[in-house]
Amino acid sequence: MGTKIIGWILLSYHLFGISFTIYGYHLEMEIMSRYKAGSSDAIKHQEQIIIVMVIGAALTLSTIFDVILLIGAYTNWPKYLLTWIVMEVISVILSIFGVPGLMLEFPPFFGNIPGLSLVTTVYIILIVKSHHHNLLTIAKKTSPVVDA
Repeated sequence: MGTKIIGWILLSYHLFGISFTIYGYHLEMEIMSRYKAGSSDAIKHQEQIIIVMVIGAALTLSTIFDVILLIGAYTNWPKYLLTWIVMEVISVILSIFGVPGLMLEFPPFFGNIPGLSLVTTVYIILIVKSHHHNLLTIAKKTSPVVDA
């Protein structure tokens, strides 16, 4: 049950982030149209548009993996849960080594408290990993034993 709740919360959060990213993109395009092409202000806004697009791509990728997590949680397919776990572990590792833009779990809530977003994400990974382990244990108990 916890994995499903986590999946829905993350999916909602990432979809909300995508909508704000789309809004930010259109806002930057409108602002950029006010400046002469090639001016320093136009170049600054072009850089901001690229940043918005990268964040949008990361949020879209996270949304895809959230859907995979939900499919795995509702169908009890441990491979889908493992796929999400691997993606989250890679995200945590990249965040530790200086790519904080990839840590997209709960920055609005915990952004002012260093490390809390990371700790929360690790805790979420452990909850999903526990569910993954339970599914594997159940699969081993219910699978037929073949003697050679």
